[in-house]
Amino acid sequence: MNAGRQGSETDDRHDPTRGGIPREYFASSKSLAGKATYLAYFHDDIFGAVALLNFVEMLRRQFAAQSVEVKLLDSCIRPKNPALVELLSQ
Repeated sequence: MNAGRQGSETDDRHDPTRGGIPREYFASSKSLAGKATYLAYFHDDIFGAVALLNFVEMLRRQFAAQSVEVKLLDSCIRPKNPALVELLSQ
C-alpha cells in the first residue's frame, strides 16, 4: 500500500495546515489481479488517522494477510481530475 500527500511540495511537515487548510492524503493499493485500485482520501487529523487505520484493516481482511506494509511516499499526488478531489472531500 502506498500513502502520499496531496498538495504543494513546500508544505511544512510540522504544521498540519497550509494557511488554515488541513493537509490531505491519499492511500492506495492495487488489487491482486491488478485490475483495480483501492483508494482512501483523508486529512491530517485524528479522523484521518482512524480512516487510514480502517483502510489498512479492510485490506488486511480482504487479502487475508497477517499484516499490511505501508510505504510513505514523499511525493505529492496531483489528481488529473479536480472534480474527483472535490467529490472525495465531501
